Amino acid sequence: MRFESICRVASNGIAFLAQILSLLLPISVDKLAGMLPSCGCLLYNQAGGTQQNIVLERGMLTAVSSIEPLNQCNKFSFIACYPFADTLPINTHLAQNWYPVARAELSQPPASELRRPRGSAEKLLTFFVNMFEDKKPFWLMDHKALILVMLFTAVLIASVPADDFTLAKLPSFAHNFDLTNASDSGKNTFYKFIHEILAPQMESLAPSAGKVPNQQALEQGLGVAVRLDDNNYNIHENFPKSAQGGRSYGWTSGQVGDWSDKMYLDNLALVVAEKDKDDLKNFYQTIIQLLGACDAHELAALTNNYDSKTNTGVPTQRVATNFLAIYTAEEYRAIQGTKNWDDAILEVTLLGAFHGGQTTFTKFYRGKFTTRSNVQETGNYYGLPSKDRNGKVIPTVAKDATMDDYWQISKTSTRSGIHLTAGDYGKMGTTITKYESTKAHNQTLSLIQSIVGSGPNVIQSISRYFTDGRADPSKTNTLAVAVAQFLDQVNTDANVITAWEKGAPPPPPQPSPPSVALSKINGSVGQWEKGAVNTPADVSTVQRLLRTAAQKLNDPSLDPKGIDGKIAHVAAKSHTVSAIQAFQTRSALEVTGLIEPAHETWTKLLAAAGETTP
Repeated sequence: MRFESICRVASNGIAFLAQILSLLLPISVDKLAGMLPSCGCLLYNQAGGTQQNIVLERGMLTAVSSIEPLNQCNKFSFIACYPFADTLPINTHLAQNWYPVARAELSQPPASELRRPRGSAEKLLTFFVNMFEDKKPFWLMDHKALILVMLFTAVLIASVPADDFTLAKLPSFAHNFDLTNASDSGKNTFYKFIHEILAPQMESLAPSAGKVPNQQALEQGLGVAVRLDDNNYNIHENFPKSAQGGRSYGWTSGQVGDWSDKMYLDNLALVVAEKDKDDLKNFYQTIIQLLGACDAHELAALTNNYDSKTNTGVPTQRVATNFLAIYTAEEYRAIQGTKNWDDAILEVTLLGAFHGGQTTFTKFYRGKFTTRSNVQETGNYYGLPSKDRNGKVIPTVAKDATMDDYWQISKTSTRSGIHLTAGDYGKMGTTITKYESTKAHNQTLSLIQSIVGSGPNVIQSISRYFTDGRADPSKTNTLAVAVAQFLDQVNTDANVITAWEKGAPPPPPQPSPPSVALSKINGSVGQWEKGAVNTPADVSTVQRLLRTAAQKLNDPSLDPKGIDGKIAHVAAKSHTVSAIQAFQTRSALEVTGLIEPAHETWTKLLAAAGETTP
């Protein structure tokens, strides 16, 4: 359960927040305290002298202590917002406790439901509360009277999205790792980095987990930070040495995401539906490079221009960064004994390429290939009726299928996640593999399987290659280019695969796109020592063509490792110059490390990238 407050206090009124919470739940404060994890607390004094322990963490009540019955308090008022998971039906009514109060009674949840399940939808209940002192006896009790008048002047129910906030600059972290350096410049896999470096550091901080609220801990630099590049970090806060708890944040250029599974899938849907196929290929190539060799150099080239107000642009860079944050959390939980959550998010991320290419979103839902699904409620994914606390059946609401249908709530609402739909995303991966193998005869599929292993579901094989710790960093570049190319083809074939699975005739082919002007450069690009002009626009054009050639030819040596319009002044340190030289070697040209307009290296590069024929 989450709790946020804005307090205007005349004296020690905030001390009674825990007492008010006990009035909202049909359990005693003592029992509530026993169900919540113990941790360090901020101390407040109750009016009357009793010390009261309360911790508020950007809304998460993490600990309270027992308190004595209230005897007096000074006038104060506050606004408290309680977002509850949808699985906790709210029924407000008047009830008598040991004080006459208005009370919101909830179905009593087990301890596991007191924390917000990652990905659950929430509702916001806002109370405007006034408390004041009165010396007159008001009810039949043998002690000095205190009037608690809790006036519910407004009850507002609204939906609350998963967290997203702004932090312009990150603090310095005592536990801070540069991913490139920590992986020995890409010689180690992300699996090895987590198991040998990151997880031990997170475990070393487990004894203090929860003592400082998550966002506050992030702002104070108390967690474990992983630098991906200057504009992208992962930060991990308050992880206990167990599979439950902790927060993983993705920070991109001042935007911080504490994304639920559902929010991640909603943002992934924006990326896979974009029209820039190069950006989508680069997204998947980046994911594989991150997992296979801790290589984050492609992140900077990913698009990051999404505007939520106008719903324009795409958050590709943020999605990649937040993917790695969530994947790290799930991998940590796998180390603690909860398996397959890491595999689940990776498989569904790869499947996004297929769904992004569909004209009408169609997926397996409860084993059936369909365009329809249901709004997530407890049990309805399993064909069970959802019920409120009074046993009344909640009507099932049908809707169009969407990417976030891969996240579901369990039969009893104590769990939610992507892994619950393993049967559906497994069938989807198998269908795609079968088509590309038997109908399309996709040669890239064979290359991928030669690295990750053969099987009926190549999507799962790719994922398990990383989650099982079998990845070979030396093969990462080849695999990254191959997976990006394979998923690009799957994206192109999506409507045909959809019709094939339905047993319907394939849709008519899409009209050919209008012809576009050929790429061109106005000056030479390459080694500065040889007089290259290297204008940013020309360098970016050459980098883009080299990357495309690397993907089409399955040759990672041609990849300039980024499109930034820059070339290092020392040729030996320039990935772009190295890629030019590799292309010239491959094409049996003089190796000059220089590309000039209308010269043979330029015309052959255009041909290799598919823009002309040699």
